[in-house]
Amino acid sequence: MDSEERSSTATSPVPTPQEKERPSVSVWDIPPAIVVGERFRIKVGIKCADDGEVENGEFGVYDHDGAPVATGTVSGDIWPGTTGLYFSEVELPAPATEGLYTWSVKHGDECVSFGIRVVNRPDYLVRVETVDRVDQTPLTGARIVMHPYRAVTDERGIAEVRVAKGAYKLFVSQTRYITVGVPIEVTADITTRAELDVEPVTERN
Repeated sequence: MDSEERSSTATSPVPTPQEKERPSVSVWDIPPAIVVGERFRIKVGIKCADDGEVENGEFGVYDHDGAPVATGTVSGDIWPGTTGLYFSEVELPAPATEGLYTWSVKHGDECVSFGIRVVNRPDYLVRVETVDRVDQTPLTGARIVMHPYRAVTDERGIAEVRVAKGAYKLFVSQTRYITVGVPIEVTADITTRAELDVEPVTERN
């Protein structure tokens, strides 16, 4: 997975052979940037050590001060591609102040932490047009990152990102192309163009 892509995942510690194996807790699909005061969603999963059905799927979400934020129960649905990972989606309120926070999910004696980044409400719209430098064709599915904001280009090679006023490093990447990184100052709505070069083919002897 691309290092700039969203990949926030947390899991509880694996028990040692001497310990009785307990259900593990996972958290994923955490948004890379959450606007102050708005609501956001994450997924919570609980998995039994023997891949069996979770008897008690109740869990709680706690904020950086340890205060309860929400409760939930994993459904009978198993996350695709897994064996016995029962999951649920839960909606949470973001803190009222920007910053990095560490929250947690508790299920019985199991506890797993996850981080969230809270940002100020976006001020401006950045429109990024991405094309192949040689033939000028649009690049669909290119990844746009203005940390912590992210987007993906559409079939026209265009992505729009709403960001707060400030200085950023704009990264544009696509499979088989050389990643572009350029500084950008955002003080108003702007449109910028990224022309990507195909990665050179390494010849084998």
